[in-house]
Amino acid sequence: MKNVLIVGENIKEINKLRRAIGFEFKVSATNSPDGALESLKGKTTDLAVYRAGRDLSLLFEFYKSLRRNEATEDVPLLVIADVIVLRALAETVEMAGTAVVADNLGEEEMSGVINSMLTEN
Repeated sequence: MKNVLIVGENIKEINKLRRAIGFEFKVSATNSPDGALESLKGKTTDLAVYRAGRDLSLLFEFYKSLRRNEATEDVPLLVIADVIVLRALAETVEMAGTAVVADNLGEEEMSGVINSMLTEN
């Protein structure tokens, strides 16, 4: 069973992502980027899912910490963001091992993205 870690500031968003991911994966969640990094160091994670808010500094700090650590540098990252943030990320930033998708994807589409990222790994 693949392990997925969800990182998000809002418990409602975390629960929504849990439902979209379904029951075929072992899901853990945290509302703290720092907590996520500690969790990633402590166990095998096949995919990290980050629900980005408007403050991109939190996302960038998480990403940099993820890639700097030898234990987590290869963990694929799925960033979910609203359209404005998505556009800003697509136009200005390149993040290795990362896919960025809009937050308005349906559960089936989200599940497809997650499955494709896990099978690439």
